[in-house]
Amino acid sequence: MTTPCRTEKRGRLWPGLHRSAPPCFLFFFNRESIPMKLATILSSLLLAVCAAGAAQAAPDLAKGEKIYKATCLACHGAGVMGAPKFGDKAAWKPRVGKGIPALYKSALDGFKMMPPRGGNAALKDDEVKSAVDFMTTKSS
Repeated sequence: MTTPCRTEKRGRLWPGLHRSAPPCFLFFFNRESIPMKLATILSSLLLAVCAAGAAQAAPDLAKGEKIYKATCLACHGAGVMGAPKFGDKAAWKPRVGKGIPALYKSALDGFKMMPPRGGNAALKDDEVKSAVDFMTTKSS
């Protein structure tokens, strides 16, 4: 009976490893197959990371636009009380520079004269974030 640990090409095992070692031990500690196992593990990890990145969907800009028009346009359309105007890249640049999570926090919790959730308490967190994504995508 041959074990999957013995290589056909060279027929040798790790030096000092007795041939009566359990087959599963020999399989995982076979010198010639370590690079292949490592390549398999690394490629699996790479695929998992890529899949996780793909799972983060692009922002729903259509949903964000709808919420912007219903809630945010009143202030961000005209720049009321210092609100950055929609489409004004210069006004949005320093805000976007602080990071999208900071913008989400400002939109959800309120900031200076801006009320939390743009004054619409019925909006869910993901809806507010969609509106922020829409405004920053179109204004930066």
